[in-house]
Amino acid sequence: MEADIRPGISGSYPNNFAEYNGKLYFKANDGISGDELWSFDGSMATLVADIQSGPSNSAPYGMTEYDGKLYFSALNDSVGFELWSFDGSTTTLTADVNPSGSYWPGSLTTFNNKLFFSGKDGTNGFELWSYDGSVFSMEADIIVGSAGSYPAYLTEYDGKLFFQAESIGSGMELWSYNGNTAVLEAEIRQGLASSNPKDLTVYNGKLYFQASDGTFGQELWSYDGNIAVLEADILPGISGSEPWGLTVFNDKLYFSANDFINGTELWSFDGTNATLEFDIVPGSGGSSPQYLAEYGGRLYFQATNNTYGIELWNFYNATATLVADIRPGVANSIPRSLIVYNNKLYFRADDGISGKELWSYTDPTIGIEETLPQNKILVLPNPTTGQVQIDLGSTIQDYSLHVFNSIGALVDSQQLKHAQYFAYELPEAKGIYVIQLVGLNGAFRTTRVIKE
Repeated sequence: MEADIRPGISGSYPNNFAEYNGKLYFKANDGISGDELWSFDGSMATLVADIQSGPSNSAPYGMTEYDGKLYFSALNDSVGFELWSFDGSTTTLTADVNPSGSYWPGSLTTFNNKLFFSGKDGTNGFELWSYDGSVFSMEADIIVGSAGSYPAYLTEYDGKLFFQAESIGSGMELWSYNGNTAVLEAEIRQGLASSNPKDLTVYNGKLYFQASDGTFGQELWSYDGNIAVLEADILPGISGSEPWGLTVFNDKLYFSANDFINGTELWSFDGTNATLEFDIVPGSGGSSPQYLAEYGGRLYFQATNNTYGIELWNFYNATATLVADIRPGVANSIPRSLIVYNNKLYFRADDGISGKELWSYTDPTIGIEETLPQNKILVLPNPTTGQVQIDLGSTIQDYSLHVFNSIGALVDSQQLKHAQYFAYELPEAKGIYVIQLVGLNGAFRTTRVIKE
């Protein structure tokens, strides 16, 4: 655990993480100041601003860096939910755009040297807005009047800003904005019904998303700038597999999906075929992977199986592995909102003692240079149920052997005399271990072993 912001079982519920100016920023509640803006510098968590004074919540969300500042939406009773900024020292209300209520800026993203978002000014409903550091502009009024088009999932692709929006005569469909004009790019489901394009993600030169045309359920679609195409019908029929959490990793697009045979599990798409990558919970139950994030050449996520609760897992080399059982047994630590910061993987989790707080995981091999490439380490079998055979190649010499567990803690250390080929019994606990060998000259190399 990196920071126990609210000591005791209640927890501070850190969320909405974003890196800015060398620190990690997020929303948290210390039990005194309510949900407010906090930062973590790698050592200490600090309350940045108490925008809604006292125990009430300003509930900051949508943290996005733009033009050297951190922008976000937050609540103050005097102005409602409006756009705020933080420059590293001072928190500032940019403007009270909706004097009659809340502006509710959402889906913040940068495009064309401006900050874009959805918002409503009290006259118009939720529409596409921008802020250039001085002036607020409604960029597109897709549904004129107070109804609003509700743009969401703002994502830059092919020189345009794409998003989901509603229009007169059409439901929620795929729109774009080129800097001057908003255009309906694809009406995937004709008429007033909605295709609901969600989770827009750029991969392999196309824009991918979840959508439904009314014949097929919510499935994986793409748009290449001209035409929208159903890429994978994982669950045939109207129900849909609901692919979610689209994340690019190792030249594939990864996501969770439910084919109603294997339950909700980890899938991938390589540009041609959708593949079930790993069935963590065999059968229709599903492990429900969420919050996918790449770290250290592996894909990390939240998942569960029949032995452990909702815990931290990763996927590498065609294998899904439990990384850490933070709350032992079938209870859930529920790691969520995964983000890489300062060479660590940060997230919110609950160990059952301290409540939901800020945690991190360190890959012990990150930053390690293997300086003895001529001496390969061969470890068999891998994965293993206990004992492995370690082959150091042709060189015979003395080594220091160090073994680290999945959170980087040293669990074993031995001195090896005239080592070349030997057996080693891994610690009792299942998980990922890193074996490090240090030669007489101080040079070292590592290998990773999975104990099942």
